[in-house]
Amino acid sequence: MADKYDKIILAVARKHLFGEDNKDAFQGFKPSHEIDYNSRINQNFQWMRRGDIENNPDIKHPIGYTFIVNPEKGKVFVYQRAGAHNESRLAGKWSGGIGGHIEQQDNSSNDPIKDSTLREFDEEVKVIGETKRQHHVLGYINDDSNSVGEVHLGVLNLILTNATNVTPRQGEMAKGHLMDFFELEKMCKAENVETWTSIAVPYIKEFLENHKS
Repeated sequence: MADKYDKIILAVARKHLFGEDNKDAFQGFKPSHEIDYNSRINQNFQWMRRGDIENNPDIKHPIGYTFIVNPEKGKVFVYQRAGAHNESRLAGKWSGGIGGHIEQQDNSSNDPIKDSTLREFDEEVKVIGETKRQHHVLGYINDDSNSVGEVHLGVLNLILTNATNVTPRQGEMAKGHLMDFFELEKMCKAENVETWTSIAVPYIKEFLENHKS
């Protein structure tokens, strides 16, 4: 297997995301209707060797960060990252977001973020039930307070399902299952939950409240 740092991934200069003077930078969450970062990414991305930009905060690695949600049941898929996860800074943490670096194989359309999101979904989980594989973008996550966040930008989106059984495939998840959303809220206060999930939770909650049957 090739070293992860030799992989070619999608990247975009911070100045092309946030402007030369950083005027569009934000901390936390930004709804998609306020600024269309997707378009900025698609118009300005480059394919770069991961190892060359891994610790360069002037370059952002966009990541599709996808929650699998059953709106009718008020449930969300949550998993624990494997101890051998290829991003050592996240190993062992609990997460609700599926995603990874966008690779060249995700360049089959004009929207590599969407292609990456659906590829990661197919690779990482098994869903028993009907799934709507739309790319429903809620917004964006930026967290420059730590070494992981300052080189990544999360594209927060949802995949909707009526399934009551979602399980991890073999890979980067140690374990995972659907849980009631309020349980995830409690976990964010008491457990080893990754920062992006804690940032996303209030906006997933708002979505669920607006889509109750």
